[in-house]
Amino acid sequence: MKIIFFVILSTFIYLSNALCGSQCIRDKIPDGLLTGDIKVTAIDSNINYDIRGTIMINNDCEFEIQNFYVNPEIKDVRWACSPQDNKDSITLTSSLKLVNNNSTSDLIFNVYESINESCHASLLDDCSIFKLFDENWQEIASATFINIL
Repeated sequence: MKIIFFVILSTFIYLSNALCGSQCIRDKIPDGLLTGDIKVTAIDSNINYDIRGTIMINNDCEFEIQNFYVNPEIKDVRWACSPQDNKDSITLTSSLKLVNNNSTSDLIFNVYESINESCHASLLDDCSIFKLFDENWQEIASATFINIL
């Protein structure tokens, strides 16, 4: 019984760490402008999403979405990120409601205070692709970063 518990616990710790990154450093800034345009990736033919904006990494702990627009309104979404070569994602935000107010808005998110105490993310070291997930954890939009020096 102890061996089974250890295997389950070890598997849980491995999976938890596989989806986590390192703690961000607030005063660590990118060498150049890190930016990526948001593109719709949803395949659901029942919903015609219109999601636009540009994500910028301001520092290792903060990302900004400029000129963000979403239509239709989405009740329960989360931002996550992943390295370029990894499909696993690190959750960056808790559940959000995205409201369509027929205009664009600028949003800033700070990931220093993680939503999960045992899981962190360094935006500069752990994130190359940002993803927007719906309430069913289906990817609906993403942005890949380009380093502009």
